[in-house]
Amino acid sequence: MARLIAPLGGATVPRHRNPTAAVAASLIQDERLVGIGPDRRLDPRFHRSTAVPEAVETYASTGQFTKAARALWDSHSEARQSVISHAVLRGASAADVENAMTTKEWAGVRRVYLEKYGKHSAAALQRDVDKALTWAASIVRPFHQDAHKHGYTGGMVLS
Repeated sequence: MARLIAPLGGATVPRHRNPTAAVAASLIQDERLVGIGPDRRLDPRFHRSTAVPEAVETYASTGQFTKAARALWDSHSEARQSVISHAVLRGASAADVENAMTTKEWAGVRRVYLEKYGKHSAAALQRDVDKALTWAASIVRPFHQDAHKHGYTGGMVLS
């Protein structure tokens, strides 16, 4: 289900019903994220290597709702979060996203953040990257799982 939701910009992170669940979720997040501060990012074991969907790239560069964008998102907020989530899933940190915002490929997202948040756009961007990192850490799995090492896909068995 999470893989279906990812192109749409993600889903809300469930609230933990007890302290044990909260600690378990925190440990999973710590295992799946590396770095500190603005350099915190998804561990390379979990990076996606697929291309970013065209609708996401178009929104990032133009900030406009095309017909394809309207089919994916209900608001600019969802579209912004989708752009950031796709970057995070491909290994971007908050510093990387901030640098990307200065490029023509992300000019539309930069404009939308400035229009929405004004002088507080940097803080809003940081919050959105933090949300994307938390969400990504909760949904990713290593792409080279043990199943491949046990011959389930016809590959060589490593011991």
